[in-house]
Amino acid sequence: MNSFFFVPLQKKNMKIVVLESMGIDDSLLEIFSNELLKRGHQLFVFHNRSEEFNVLKSRSKDADIILLSNIPFPDELIIECENLKMISVGFIGIDHVGLQSCIKRGITVCNSAGYSTNAVAELTICLAIDLLRKVTELHPQTSNYGIRGTFLGEELYGKTIGIVGTGAIGSRVAELLRAFGCNIIAYSRSQKVELIEKGIKYVSFLDLINSSDIISIHLPLSPETNRLFSEDILKKMKKGSYLINTSRAKIVDNISLADCLKTHHLSGAAVDVYETEPPIPNDYPLFNAPNIIHTPHIAYASKQAIDKRSKIVIENVLKWIDGTPQNVCL
Repeated sequence: MNSFFFVPLQKKNMKIVVLESMGIDDSLLEIFSNELLKRGHQLFVFHNRSEEFNVLKSRSKDADIILLSNIPFPDELIIECENLKMISVGFIGIDHVGLQSCIKRGITVCNSAGYSTNAVAELTICLAIDLLRKVTELHPQTSNYGIRGTFLGEELYGKTIGIVGTGAIGSRVAELLRAFGCNIIAYSRSQKVELIEKGIKYVSFLDLINSSDIISIHLPLSPETNRLFSEDILKKMKKGSYLINTSRAKIVDNISLADCLKTHHLSGAAVDVYETEPPIPNDYPLFNAPNIIHTPHIAYASKQAIDKRSKIVIENVLKWIDGTPQNVCL
């Protein structure tokens, strides 16, 4: 996180724009609008989502504050927003925002840290079990009057699970996996004493790669993590192991992941994140790979998580206006 010096804002009549509905309840939007009016500002809400440059430019060019979730908002758009002072992002990651322009202009960027911890962790467990027990694969077979035949699944119990990144989500995944009797190892920039006390062992990245039956990624995208799971690293994974990515697509070389699945070096993978938001083109390399589960970027998408996120993105704005900013990433 970059250091910053916040100067309380005195300007009135600011324009606050919600670029997409973000699942914010109408009653909460009304409360938000009334709170802004008390402070001398106006709220504008666009319920229909658009990623078209000219549409976004038209909606945001006069905005002082923008709220968005995962709509790409690059430097080229920020340059067009001459009044822009603050962006409240309804996601944990902010790599879809033009950060260079924000740094240059001194625009504050706040995220929604912690809103989806349970949601993402629970989907991770769901995907791990699905990979081992083939629930998704066997459903259509059963619906078409198929039988078990010789099928035998595998249990989570006793498996060595490697967690890459032990922030809030990775830590929650580790806690849930303990209940299944897994041997949990982890790699992260910093080690958490509370996880070590629970029997979770921190190891080197290569040791985790070589030793894990299942690897689950829980990292932000950065220059250091971009393509961290390269062709070389994927081929060093334990033969017959599984990979789960509910984090960021660009952390994994997905063309090489598809190859590792086709050659059966890996027994399976589960992917919830892609280089662009779904719908994904039908020539996407992972679509032709065997033993893979796809979900359309839903790890964060629980009712409880969206309710929590709605409150956080609004609180980010009100606290920033009042001079007590929270969740500041930039």
